[in-house]
Amino acid sequence: AAVQANATALQYASDELRSDQGVVVAAMRRERGVLQHASEDLRRNRAFALAVVAVDGEQLEHFHSGLQADQEVVMAAVLQNWRAFKHASLQLREDQEFVQTMMQDPRVVKEAFIFAGESLRGSPAFVHKMVASCYPQAYNVPR
Repeated sequence: AAVQANATALQYASDELRSDQGVVVAAMRRERGVLQHASEDLRRNRAFALAVVAVDGEQLEHFHSGLQADQEVVMAAVLQNWRAFKHASLQLREDQEFVQTMMQDPRVVKEAFIFAGESLRGSPAFVHKMVASCYPQAYNVPR
């Protein structure tokens, strides 16, 4: 009840309450940033992460680094909010195959490039593919 009335109370709640998905979700409805106070186990829970990022992709920031490197979790987060890609692991943001897969979705093609790893953004071949993906009719790119 205290967490529902004051979401920031989650940081002072018992481990049991901070591990309770219902309590954490109720707190998240009141205040966006409280996921950082959820238990470590809950922030490592893949099923919970998938459910949360499908509603608020930027919550990816508060999940365990292993989930920030999970392609399915990151894709779900990015499809909900493209800005979530900045919270993906550097390894994933540098993964050309994954970034190119993301770029196939017209909702996130340009944004995938914005948060792609520096080595990808510096690759002429990668940039060429990105431009061809974004502007197939407006930009005559030899294939």
